[in-house]
Amino acid sequence: LRARAGGVAPQLGEADKIVSEGMLTFWAQFAKTGDPNRYGRGSHNYWPAWTPSKDQYLFMDQGFQIRSSFSKVP
Repeated sequence: LRARAGGVAPQLGEADKIVSEGMLTFWAQFAKTGDPNRYGRGSHNYWPAWTPSKDQYLFMDQGFQIRSSFSKVP
């Protein structure tokens, strides 16, 4: 990232950069269209809408993964 927080450039690893850029893209797309998904289902950056029947969520760690059983996460 090029931005500086309080005059100090954060030291981000490669995984941090991937998650940060992905989140920036999701939020910008959501602000623009009301849908965070730019490329749709099947893209590596897809955030599924939560429904009780599928109970899926986007897990963010060292990249993005769609996981299920959100309501059972401790």
